[in-house]
Amino acid sequence: MKNYAMARRVVERASVDAELRTVSGLAYEEMPHVMNASDALLITSERESGPMVIKEAVACGLPVVSTDVGFARDVVEGVGGCTVGNSPAELARGLERALETTERPGGRDVIDGVGLERMAERLFTVYTTAIDL
Repeated sequence: MKNYAMARRVVERASVDAELRTVSGLAYEEMPHVMNASDALLITSERESGPMVIKEAVACGLPVVSTDVGFARDVVEGVGGCTVGNSPAELARGLERALETTERPGGRDVIDGVGLERMAERLFTVYTTAIDL
């Protein structure tokens, strides 16, 4: 459930000039270009296990404003310009902060900690710990 209606409410509520655009049917290779041309990523999903687009956005230095779904909070924790919340008011304030700053957040260091290699290491630790029980 992507909750497009909530995304519209967030953008309407924000006290900054913002235009909501959706991306659908775009080739995967084009996404970095779209993200680098964007000012912020707004995620209003009600449920997701882990929106990969958040990792991609942070890797591109794009501020993320997201509902608290999947690993969103873990990925953006400590990354400037990013907000995780649940209400339209929280997300609108986060969008305002993201759009008012002129500096892109530095998120590449965060992504290094949640890349495939790191995830594989963590999964291996879980399995070896379970076997030793």
